Amino acid sequence: MTIAKHGREWCQCLVAAWIALVSPLWGQDPVDQTLHPRGPYLQLVRPTSAVFRWRTTEPSTSRVEVGRIPGRPLTAVHKLAMTTEHEIEVDGLLPGTVYFYSVGSTMEILAGNDTDHLFFTAPIVGSREPIRIWAIGDSGTNNTEFGGGEGAVRVRDAYQAFTRGAYTHVWLMLGDNAYESGRDYEYTFAVFETYHEILRQTALWPSIGNHDGLSSSSRLQTGPYYESFTLPTLGEAGGEPSMTEAFYSFDYSNIHFIALESDSLDRTSEGMMRPWLEADLAQNTQDWTIAYFHHPPYTRGSHNSDGEFSLTQMREHIIPVLEAGGVDLVLAGHSHAYERSYLMNGHYGLSRTLVGDMVLDCRSGNPDIDGSYVKTTSGSNAGRGTVYVVNGSSGGRFGFGALNHPIMHFSTLAPGSLIIDVDGLRLEAQFLRFDGEVVDRFVIEKTDDNIEVQPCVDYLRGDANLDSRVNVADASWILLRLFAGSRSLSCDAAGDTDRDGRLNVTDAVYLLRHLFEGGPPPPAPFPACGPHPDAGLTCAYYFVCQ
Repeated sequence: MTIAKHGREWCQCLVAAWIALVSPLWGQDPVDQTLHPRGPYLQLVRPTSAVFRWRTTEPSTSRVEVGRIPGRPLTAVHKLAMTTEHEIEVDGLLPGTVYFYSVGSTMEILAGNDTDHLFFTAPIVGSREPIRIWAIGDSGTNNTEFGGGEGAVRVRDAYQAFTRGAYTHVWLMLGDNAYESGRDYEYTFAVFETYHEILRQTALWPSIGNHDGLSSSSRLQTGPYYESFTLPTLGEAGGEPSMTEAFYSFDYSNIHFIALESDSLDRTSEGMMRPWLEADLAQNTQDWTIAYFHHPPYTRGSHNSDGEFSLTQMREHIIPVLEAGGVDLVLAGHSHAYERSYLMNGHYGLSRTLVGDMVLDCRSGNPDIDGSYVKTTSGSNAGRGTVYVVNGSSGGRFGFGALNHPIMHFSTLAPGSLIIDVDGLRLEAQFLRFDGEVVDRFVIEKTDDNIEVQPCVDYLRGDANLDSRVNVADASWILLRLFAGSRSLSCDAAGDTDRDGRLNVTDAVYLLRHLFEGGPPPPAPFPACGPHPDAGLTCAYYFVCQ
């Protein structure tokens, strides 16, 4: 390991060590020692139970009332211990049912007893109810130290306008939930104040990021991140017991969710997380599996997955386990951009090692453009195919970077959030930009049919005659193919020199202008081989790149 190669991570480690060294001298938070109230907010919502949390500025007893009608509780649970950090679990509830609630002390109601404080219990595990999921990454910018979070608020408001009151069943945070260092007061403003409306109706299932990790320890499970949330450790929400809140899993309807710790724990088979992950996937029987964590295995936004240790480790040690377990969707943050891949399998090396058969479907996945991605649940290809999403722009911080990772179908630097709707054997995901526009959409469908996967074939655009060179002979070959009928192309996409999705005379003209008049070169893949989609055109065989 060299400082040149891993300088960013060395800096983060030094900052974390410095905070750990001097924090006892501060006593509490070094900047803001005020105990800010929070909540109420929901945690661990399951088919028959839910956890309610809130914080008060002065110690008091705790009480929660729950009922089917506001102001008419059917169940009440209280604790007589005096505390400022209140946590009560209510069980004996009905699956898939709306409940109204209030929180307070044994003497008074502090919040609730109205139509705003409601939640739905989770459906019966394995049922195929329509489920809406909201995923945000690097959202924690709304604190005074970081200059305010107007962008995060606009992303939040765009989502609330989009949903038009529709219920959000599952809410995922992909790490860096509270900038700049994940301290208690930063969590109060960046999470519990910014998202107070949705927190009181939908349980939040977070993962930890590198900024959160500056004030929290995953090994010790201490610090503001671990003190703020109640997460499953014993398999109480489904999945394999993890015995830690650093990584965990849960079931919701017919979806299995897996939250991983990509920041500081061992990602190899020598650590605790990877063996647990293998065991968790082995017992999973749900229709869909979604994994999420902070450090993306593939990105060229504000971070580069080819050159950063944490990102490379996740790709090399964790992604093979996820793909072997049939995971359908992988979400990450960290890189301040939105990037979305094709349907992938087997790409565990650097970006330059990508070959065509690792891209299982070169289409967009948008049924309105060229069709949905389809995964089979039977035969030799059962479970193959994963879509990777980097969703690290929800805090409104405009990122930077080339955005040219070869596995990505769509990339943008614009802030936004990801909306996922699962209905039976259909999953639809949309990236909602901060201004309310949906700028990317893809669908994955499951089928029992034993479909044959048709991988993308690497080719060189412009090499129409398959001689590994792009020259005037290729323009002649295209014209002969079109007008003489004396030539056939096993890779029509290679002849589509202007990448307009059609093979026609303009391709020959485009190539000649490039060769002799200094015109623009053919789009990727050029000047090197690579997989690249062309709607309506095929590349059945191209031996030059094999």
